[in-house]
Amino acid sequence: MRDCGLPVILRTSSTSARYHLPSADRTFFFLSFLCVCRIHEKIASEISAAIDPWSSDCSLGAVYAKFADDIAKVYLPYVNAYDDSRRFLQDTMKHKPKLQAFVNRCLALPEFSRQSLADILIRPVQRLPTILLLLKDLQKHTEDCHPDYTDLAMAVAALDDVLKAINESGRVAAAPLGGSYSVLSSNGSWSDN
Repeated sequence: MRDCGLPVILRTSSTSARYHLPSADRTFFFLSFLCVCRIHEKIASEISAAIDPWSSDCSLGAVYAKFADDIAKVYLPYVNAYDDSRRFLQDTMKHKPKLQAFVNRCLALPEFSRQSLADILIRPVQRLPTILLLLKDLQKHTEDCHPDYTDLAMAVAALDDVLKAINESGRVAAAPLGGSYSVLSSNGSWSDN
């Protein structure tokens, strides 16, 4: 995946003599991100196989419906650890200028498209609602009698359930702090929270 740039840092930090993030820190920070990237790589592979060669009977909804449980398994831990991981990396970079310089060099690579580390870290959180909205639009423009219509409906329902679980998990975590949390509002539009 083009925008899963953190694995570049992980691979580079594993082999670079300039800065080596200790293994325990790499595991804490990157593991859930890598799991999210891997599930999307599997989905992309399945979509490629489903549409090549293209026919009017291709089913994209079936791919997302198939991976809905896996998406929930990787997204919930990622979203739950997101704030802690972001703070961990920010704090670590404050105290380790070599790490800050290394991350800045990595972010200057073309793979990162001049995104900040915060932009890269939030991308998985933004991706799932975007996929849901795209699937809803695809379903809206698919005839009821098309073989993919039912699969799209199942995929939309499954991803909606995943987003509801993420929102609930975020609300539970934010409640003691007096905050609110929502990835997607109940009507399927972007949330202001």
